[in-house]
Amino acid sequence: MKNIIIDFDGVIYDSIKRFIDIYNNEYLDKVDYKTCKTWNFKECKKIQDRQEIFKIFDRDDFYFEDEKYFIKDSIRAVNYLSQKSNVTIATCGTNKSNFNKQSLCEKVFPNCNFIGITNSSSFEIGKDAIFGDYIIDDHIKNLETNKSRNKLLFEPNKMDWNSSWVGEVIKTWTEFVGIIEFEEDDV
Repeated sequence: MKNIIIDFDGVIYDSIKRFIDIYNNEYLDKVDYKTCKTWNFKECKKIQDRQEIFKIFDRDDFYFEDEKYFIKDSIRAVNYLSQKSNVTIATCGTNKSNFNKQSLCEKVFPNCNFIGITNSSSFEIGKDAIFGDYIIDDHIKNLETNKSRNKLLFEPNKMDWNSSWVGEVIKTWTEFVGIIEFEEDDV
């Protein structure tokens, strides 16, 4: 049985789209989430500092069961893979956002494990501390230090923060499931 580690934000859940929807509503702005290509939401001109970003991610209604905020085919694919593999959803965030993500994952992905990593200046542990046969993430910093056998960048759209990645890139969940099934056929 394969061990698969999957990032949540940007891989399973379209947190950029959700963030921009909330931002536009709260700040009466009209940012198009498809043009948001920076990690710190520079496109959201009315946000003053990182604390405002965290406040949006920490909202009780940020992570919820609306399929329009899940990456296409992610629900079906993750649940399918969890029937054949040991799937762990690993995510970084504040205590509050990790709690909200875990609550959502328990409903939508009942056969998956969940690891919420909270980073702080006094104690920092990242996704480098967990590894498996595969890790799929949308940020190269989490892939570069990870010890998983196969590191896959999930990037349906080119993002500024991943420009130096030279490893394998996948753009869809169908593509990832195909990789897993192809390897199983080889065994």
